[in-house]
Amino acid sequence: MDFKHIGTALRWLRTQRLQKQREVARSAGITPAMLSAYETGKHRPSLDTTERVLEALGCDVVDLTNALQMVIESERRRQPEARQPRTSPRPSSQLQGRFHDLVRQTLESAEVTPEEEAVLVSMLPGLLRLVRHLKS
Repeated sequence: MDFKHIGTALRWLRTQRLQKQREVARSAGITPAMLSAYETGKHRPSLDTTERVLEALGCDVVDLTNALQMVIESERRRQPEARQPRTSPRPSSQLQGRFHDLVRQTLESAEVTPEEEAVLVSMLPGLLRLVRHLKS
């Protein structure tokens, strides 16, 4: 998944919830100009700022992941096939395995159905890439 579209996904989430930039920015503790810079891709929000914006929107990382997928798919449909961006390499299988083990241990202590666990585990590679991207 390509995370250069985080701002576009945040804007999509905000507009879907019919919230104004200034309201979301104020609630997230940032300026409307900064939120605009994130939404237009001029700046990339930190992980902490992304979390605060999501909280202000009443969203979580699952909503952000879904919005990212929609934004990316929409952009792919607009691009000629020859110009498709290359996907980033997958995380090392050892690191990815450790990450999955940690999440599975967490899920075992929570009350989730096997179906819910399968969905959450399927989202892990994208979540891991999101965290890496936001930390870079």
